[in-house]
Amino acid sequence: MSITLVQSFVGDTYQSGGYAFPSSNTAGNFLLMVAANEYGMPTSCTDTAGNTWHQAVSHSSAAIWYAMNCAAGANTVKLSPNYTSDNNSTECGFTFYEFSGIATTSALDQTNSGSGSASISVTTTANGELVFASLYLEGTPGGSEPSATVTGSYTAGQDFAGQTAYPTWFVETDEWQVQSSSGSISTSFSSSGVASYEGLVMASFFAASASTTSHLLGCLGAGS
Repeated sequence: MSITLVQSFVGDTYQSGGYAFPSSNTAGNFLLMVAANEYGMPTSCTDTAGNTWHQAVSHSSAAIWYAMNCAAGANTVKLSPNYTSDNNSTECGFTFYEFSGIATTSALDQTNSGSGSASISVTTTANGELVFASLYLEGTPGGSEPSATVTGSYTAGQDFAGQTAYPTWFVETDEWQVQSSSGSISTSFSSSGVASYEGLVMASFFAASASTTSHLLGCLGAGS
């Protein structure tokens, strides 16, 4: 079973009531959320379906959270703490994804993070992993709008642009791909109009088949 994107959406600005997936989640699927905020990251993530969320990686102004083996049905994701100040509530963005075909336990393989550039890498350990990355850029207030595009073999994910009293001046852009063969892989963003690279996060996740094979081989090895 190959990894497939089921649905995705953007949560622009902080919403105390949470963010609802447009369609009901399918049982056993994998949920992923990216948070981008210059003034602080969520410390916890919950949802109305009772799924358990884990933080994969966090750096400066960006973080990736995920939930494995999700429950079926309508679902709203809630973040803590509440962003109450003007900056915290309006200059933050969240992107949400549902994938099928990802391991239902111990899905996380590799992570990396950084700032100051648009490139980092991970070295995956199994074929067919989901490699996901998010870049958070800041432009110059009152100046040109920064932008980030996805190049190479990656698929462009959701894109969030933050609004302030100035023209739009910071963005979060996601990219993902299913890597056919394990090994080193780098992010593939192209950017312009950037005053600073605030945060770059990257994580890879095992496919369901890779996880099953790994556990089976472990059992066979233990009994031989």
